[in-house]
Amino acid sequence: EAIGLAARAFSPSQVQETLVPALLKSMAQASYRVSLAAGHALLALLRLSRNPQLRADTCHKLTRDWGRSPSFGKRMLYCELCLAVLRHFSRNFFKVFFIDTALEVIKDEVPNVRCRACCLLPVIKRSLKLPFDASLLEIVINSMIRLLKDQDPDVV
Repeated sequence: EAIGLAARAFSPSQVQETLVPALLKSMAQASYRVSLAAGHALLALLRLSRNPQLRADTCHKLTRDWGRSPSFGKRMLYCELCLAVLRHFSRNFFKVFFIDTALEVIKDEVPNVRCRACCLLPVIKRSLKLPFDASLLEIVINSMIRLLKDQDPDVV
């Protein structure tokens, strides 16, 4: 709610030049809980933004710098952000910007990241629309099977 007020109080250029970079910096440098709160605030700003370029650029940055990060903590945060995107944005928005990297994170080499990504699979599966997403459904089902066969006790 406070983010909505902030988004209305600032001009779109101020949001793009000041608020978004500040939230991304908080996500990159703060503790996990602060990073998660900053991520949720950033997604709320994106939802209110009418600038499609800002949305696209920020989503690509989240995917590149968090979803494909060498830091397992950032990849775990990416899983949480994907869940928030699935709750607050359209299915199509998620599929365009997040689904490919979300499916990559499910195959992560770190067991804790795979474990966190397990929560994504049922929500991703519900977001698919057949027959258009039949290939994605097959990937999700194969990912579920792979995770069920995982040798790490933390994942199973």
